[in-house]
Amino acid sequence: MAEQDQDRTEQATPFKLKEAKKRGQVPKSLEINSWFVLASFLLVLYISGNSMINELAHISSTVFAQAGSLNYTPDEFVLWIGKVFYAVVVMMIPIIVTIMVVAIFMNFFQTGPVFSFYPLKPDLKKINPVTGFKRIFSKKTLYETIKNIIKLLMFGVLVYFFIRNLMPVLMGFMQVESGVYPYVVLGYVQDLLLQLVGLLLIIALIDLVQSRRQFSEQMKMSTRDIKDEVKRRDGDPHVKAKIKELQREAAKRSQSAARVPEADVLITNPTHKAIAVKYDRETMESPQVIAKGAGDLALKMRKIARKYNVPIIENKPLARALFKAVAIEDEIPGMYFAEVAKILVKIYSEKNDPSYFGVQQ
Repeated sequence: MAEQDQDRTEQATPFKLKEAKKRGQVPKSLEINSWFVLASFLLVLYISGNSMINELAHISSTVFAQAGSLNYTPDEFVLWIGKVFYAVVVMMIPIIVTIMVVAIFMNFFQTGPVFSFYPLKPDLKKINPVTGFKRIFSKKTLYETIKNIIKLLMFGVLVYFFIRNLMPVLMGFMQVESGVYPYVVLGYVQDLLLQLVGLLLIIALIDLVQSRRQFSEQMKMSTRDIKDEVKRRDGDPHVKAKIKELQREAAKRSQSAARVPEADVLITNPTHKAIAVKYDRETMESPQVIAKGAGDLALKMRKIARKYNVPIIENKPLARALFKAVAIEDEIPGMYFAEVAKILVKIYSEKNDPSYFGVQQ
């Protein structure tokens, strides 16, 4: 297996990529998806952040205003909580819908339409300890580990400076009306997300290139793989040649009935097989099978032979042997020549034409 992996130097063929897609194997960067989701979330905050704060403030003021008059029985309390939850969900609809649409669109944009149950198929390799060990200590795992450490460090640094810059502002809230608090914090959160989006864009682009490179390496093929694929797609050359030969034979048999009038004799089995034999002393070295058929075709050939006065000779052993051993338009083999010649001599003797075989009266 290791030697085979080392021999994989050829790029994957379109056929292999198509088959891999059917199995759900496509190049995809999750970092790109995450980046677009985060960027869309930030965009929604810039567009609807203030209105969402206003809506949240309205919900909070309504809750506090009714707190003293509420009946806290279980049924009433559940109903009240349900109304508050519904109001919060409605307020969050722009964010929820935007994130869902962006996530679906980005998956479709990267991979195209992919629908496969193959990844759900049981695979014993997934529980193989050796395979699992190789997967844990693979280059891909090392890359993912380094990437996640870098992301964690970047996020930690950004949060640190965010909190450091926000602390003086929070301390200054004592001198400001409480209604201003959410808007000020929202501005700082937007700045934090903007910085995070900028930094993650670099990682997302690197991951996009790396994911496609890894997929390309994974799909590489050896010369033997390409040859096997050609055989699998187009069929084994020997099998194809045999199929073509059988197709040509079938085509010749389908035209057999049309050549029966040319025959000198029709040798039958008597009804299951029929072989039309012709001999032209001027152009042929030996008699030739010009048509043959079995079953219904044999019956049709007998009818045509009667119509055109072609002699019909019943010889079961010879008919079976010729049908099996001689292809259409092939000459009679030497082992059967004498027996066929006797039949032809008899037929032409009955026609008073023994000179056909060079015999003078």
